[in-house]
Formats: sequence, structure tokens, C-alpha cells
Amino acid sequence: MDLIKLDDINKIDNLKDNNNISSPFLRDLVEIMNNENFKVFYDNYMNDFSEMETIFFYMKLYETIQFEYNSRYNKKLDDGKMIKLLYNIMNDSELRKFALELFGNFRSDILSKKNQKFRSLLNFNNFKITEN
Repeated sequence: MDLIKLDDINKIDNLKDNNNISSPFLRDLVEIMNNENFKVFYDNYMNDFSEMETIFFYMKLYETIQFEYNSRYNKKLDDGKMIKLLYNIMNDSELRKFALELFGNFRSDILSKKNQKFRSLLNFNNFKITEN
């Protein structure tokens, strides 16, 4: 079964950009899929559902760290420090376990009690990368 019939292709080709479609999600999806930086990221890291789930985990972790840092210092954490924190969290068995438990319940919002407990463990004063 074809998703689009061959005789419908001409109809699609003749359509003008339909700006009256009210779907911010679809517009955002098309925009991000046309973004070259995202496309490279997508091609490199989003090859199967497991990888996508891992990326989603990192995004939620990033969001949590950024939220907590901004709450404490009223500014955005710079990229280098964020990379070091993500690295350190994933290489510390206690923090990694806590972060994964938090992700297991990701439907809770960023201000949830579990999330707040994890955020209290974040140490923004030590940005040393631990060696394996």
C-alpha cells in the first residue's frame, strides 16, 4: 500500500505553501528537520529507538541541570561546564543511578520532589573531569 498514490503527486506538487494549517508541532518539526546542524546530529546519533531514548534522557538531564544552575545563580551554565557536568554525572555511579531513576519517571515536571532531590546533589563548584 502506497502512502501517496502516484496520481496524487501532481496534486501535492501543485499545492502552494499552506500557511493556514494550524499545527505548530508540524511546522517546528519541518523546521528542525531542515536545520543542517540538527540533521547531522540526527544522522549520527538517532539510528534506532534505543539511541533516541538515550538522547531524550540526556536532554532531560541537560534541562534539569540548566534549570537548577539558573535557579541558584540566575544565569545560564556555559557549554564547557555543562559538558563536564554531564560527563561527571554519567561517570559517577550514584548520580547516574539517581538520574536514570529520575528519567524513568520523566513525566513528572522539573519541580517534582524526586527531581528536586537530584538537583540538590548537583555540585557546580567542581568541574574537574574524572579520569577512567
